[in-house]
Amino acid sequence: MHWKLRVIKHWMNNSNEVTLRELLRVIIDFSYKTKSKRRLERINVMDECLEIILKNYREPLYIPKGLDLDLFYLIMEETFNKDHWHYYQIPQTRVEEDDVVLDCGAAEGLFTYTVAKHCKKVYAIEPVPDFVRCLRKSFANRKNIEIIPGAISDQLGVMYLDEDTISSYITDEFTNIKVDTWSIDDLFYKNSKSVDYIKADLEGQELKMLKGAKETIRKYKPKMAITTYHNIEDAEQIYNYIKSIDNNYNIKLKGIQARMGSYTMLHAWPEKQ
Repeated sequence: MHWKLRVIKHWMNNSNEVTLRELLRVIIDFSYKTKSKRRLERINVMDECLEIILKNYREPLYIPKGLDLDLFYLIMEETFNKDHWHYYQIPQTRVEEDDVVLDCGAAEGLFTYTVAKHCKKVYAIEPVPDFVRCLRKSFANRKNIEIIPGAISDQLGVMYLDEDTISSYITDEFTNIKVDTWSIDDLFYKNSKSVDYIKADLEGQELKMLKGAKETIRKYKPKMAITTYHNIEDAEQIYNYIKSIDNNYNIKLKGIQARMGSYTMLHAWPEKQ
């Protein structure tokens, strides 16, 4: 079944507060590939990476050769289309000039690439070696971007990477790739480093990330944009956990994920900004 038909079916059973107008805007939208290609100046093939030149951006972005271009076009659509359910920067969770931003699950780096020129600092955290290699190439000359090679979880430790490009995830089960894990509290709260914004797309590890960020959230009250579509229970559990840390957080859930009908994204922002 085409993904648009699945979305309509889920909407008819449970709308997720998506209005008919919002649904139609998604269903009748032009191909994301067509729109994304219009944003491209050119793509150059390098030794280990593809060099992406975007219109209206000076610096190139480097992505792994193994990343499917169709998937990259979808990521572009999610990053640039303000009406997309995966879009991170709604008005309440927009990256601002003085923000220190955590890009948890930085992947190809497009989110970091687009927000770094508008904020104070970005920490791009990513466990996949091919992505890390290209991130370092993309941001070698960007003084306000720090790349942290590893995974964000609920504690310090070592886990393993089940590698599948953009869908790679960390696991307790043995693989050939070991990954260092940290909690946000270990990296930031315990080192008295402020955090203003948390973006997270962690292939189902988002709740663990939040459990390891409890004190950071309580002290610094960052804006948050967190994906909730990897597991059917994620939206409810993440919503409840944020409220358990600070009940004054405003929270907005949005979107319909085609496979399960779950919410696509959770946005959270403190009562006073």
